[in-house]
Amino acid sequence: MSNIPITSLPITNPLTGEETVPIVQAGTTKRTTTGAISALPFGQGTSFASGISFVTVTTSSAALPSSRVLAAISPVTLTDNGTGNTIAIGLSFTPGSGTVTSVGLSGGTTGLTISNSPVTVNGTMTLGGYLNGTAIATGSIGTAQLAFTPNSGTVTQVNGTSTVGGLTLSGGPITVNGTLTLSGTLAPILPQGRLTLTSAVPITSTDVTGATTIYYTPFSGRYVPIYNGSGFVNVDFGGELTNSTVASSSGNAGPTTVSANSVYDMYIWLLNNVTPTLTRSPAWISDTSQGTGSGTAERLQLNGIWVNKFPITNGPGTSLGTLLGSFRSNSSSQALDTAAVRWLSNAYNAVPRGLQVLEGSTSWQYTTQTYRQVNANPFNKLDFLSSFAGNLLTARAMSNFSNTTTGVFGAIGIDIDTLNTTSVSNNINFFQYSFTGSTVGPTTTSGAASFYTGYPGMGRHQAIWKEISGTNGTTTWFGSAGPGFIQSGITGEIHN
Repeated sequence: MSNIPITSLPITNPLTGEETVPIVQAGTTKRTTTGAISALPFGQGTSFASGISFVTVTTSSAALPSSRVLAAISPVTLTDNGTGNTIAIGLSFTPGSGTVTSVGLSGGTTGLTISNSPVTVNGTMTLGGYLNGTAIATGSIGTAQLAFTPNSGTVTQVNGTSTVGGLTLSGGPITVNGTLTLSGTLAPILPQGRLTLTSAVPITSTDVTGATTIYYTPFSGRYVPIYNGSGFVNVDFGGELTNSTVASSSGNAGPTTVSANSVYDMYIWLLNNVTPTLTRSPAWISDTSQGTGSGTAERLQLNGIWVNKFPITNGPGTSLGTLLGSFRSNSSSQALDTAAVRWLSNAYNAVPRGLQVLEGSTSWQYTTQTYRQVNANPFNKLDFLSSFAGNLLTARAMSNFSNTTTGVFGAIGIDIDTLNTTSVSNNINFFQYSFTGSTVGPTTTSGAASFYTGYPGMGRHQAIWKEISGTNGTTTWFGSAGPGFIQSGITGEIHN
């Protein structure tokens, strides 16, 4: 039969595995059985040829006659180009088990970290770090319910719960190496810097006069909320910003150079939508009014944050600037911040700023029952600026006097902005009568005091220190007199 072609041989009955067949092994013709051939493992390469029909099972014991075990090889490419052939693949895994090997986070959240990954079947990833400059409490982003074999499959559920209000997670279901997107609107923080007249000193302790540069320097942080046309973005202003009072044509200047005796608001905005920039508004129309309408310093409160209501020349467009505070110039168009004159006011991070004026004259006479400014000195007052109407002022005044006649009264008072010559109001007064008629001098003085606490309002205001006396005899008032134990003056604090 050696000359009979294979195609002329009779067709066999169904194989039992016992049939003997020849094979060539290592160049030598040998014999084996069809069962031995069928027991060979499949999948020793990375692909199967097209047109081969097979059935896979998930255990080493064949569930069907002539079944094959698919070897555990990765990766495995299955192809079927044969007409009418069908490949059925069964994956062996327990639903609800597995490991996410890589979960990314996107959505403009620089500074955030995810810990506790990879997440197992029912796990929790935690979000921590800084979100646009705001330190957030560590908390649960959500749990991922997983259903896949190790290193393959999909996340079937992501819960978007978070300790950061308004933010959600999206992007699920994801594959093993996927990305969760953090989105939503984060509530704006409050500005974290302070306006100052000294570089890198947010709260000055010495008098500053003749300043031509306004600084915005970090205080509690260096982030500010800036409106971008659709919402507030918490922006890192990068350190210290400056504004030149003698410039007008650049982004960190203003519509015009600073004029004498004028009030300006200070704004931060993004120059070219990129660069944090400090600029000033048009001048207020008076010491206590910003004005209204286009071209003025009128403000608008947006989501609790004060912004510019109208575009500012060389500055932010409508609502694109965040108000930081205000300052007033002197007669030389310069800024100042001293114990007697606090003309720099912060809208945020305000702190009590000390005010004090001491009378330098040794003594003077005033025996008139009409109030006047102490010693007829126009500088015997506390002068200050408030960016908002809600800034609290406290003031205290003390004076010493004596009279050539026993029983003559002397009193002082504190008026806000306008001197009242006949009475006192809005404050607490304490006065005394002269107790000696024989000697007038610093060792025989009586004392008078006045106290004020209130809200003078927005803009520039003055707490005027005034005095009055009975008309008998001669009343002598003392400023800095005696053996170092008499000093009259007015002190206070304004929240700026």
